[in-house]
Amino acid sequence: MVVLPVADRAGSEGQSTWSTRFRIVSAEPAAANSVTLLFEGDDGSGGRVEIEHTVSIAGALTCDLRLPNAGGCIPDDRFLPETFRGSVRMQGIEPIAVVAQRVGSDGRLGDYRGFTAEEASRQVVLPVLNKNYGPFGDSRGWNSWFRVLTFDGSIAHVRVVYYSKRFPDGLFSAPLVVERQRTFRQWDESSLPDGWVGSAIVVSDQPVVVLANLESDVFSGDGVMMYNGASLE
Repeated sequence: MVVLPVADRAGSEGQSTWSTRFRIVSAEPAAANSVTLLFEGDDGSGGRVEIEHTVSIAGALTCDLRLPNAGGCIPDDRFLPETFRGSVRMQGIEPIAVVAQRVGSDGRLGDYRGFTAEEASRQVVLPVLNKNYGPFGDSRGWNSWFRVLTFDGSIAHVRVVYYSKRFPDGLFSAPLVVERQRTFRQWDESSLPDGWVGSAIVVSDQPVVVLANLESDVFSGDGVMMYNGASLE
């Protein structure tokens, strides 16, 4: 199984809005493959969305969630809402690899690879996080957020431990419940000072995967970076 923790349509954090497209590639391109996708998330009003669909792949297939039905790998009798914040789980008859791309409404791009079951962990490290680092004029500078996803869709109890020169022994967040997925925004963490640069470890009682996003509103060029959190187990 391969999981994409961020598979959004008109999703947003801070001042950014984006949609996701992803490419599924079969390990054996010459062999026919069948892949089942499970989309899970919420619409713009917080309503639950769940769509399951099976597609046939001849080598590779691109799914663009900005597009309706087949273009987004969605069945003809279903649709994603105009705003969808969620994830997608994929299981192929033959092995697959998946790369996802965040396509911003302003043209900025961010990429990451799908997670496999072997990467799900109860301890995940995020080496680079920021809060309002390097502001300029009215711009806030670099900020980060990360999305925690329970690999099997269960409920997890999570704590985040932030580290930096200011917090060498760790700054512990309050325990939080993650019902399938949850987004943590560093600019909302009042215990972190402006200009903060550091890292974090996500500790969970259930196996999770974590995807981090860093971006700057100062630069007009390549101002987005995404990366997969690394297991410590």
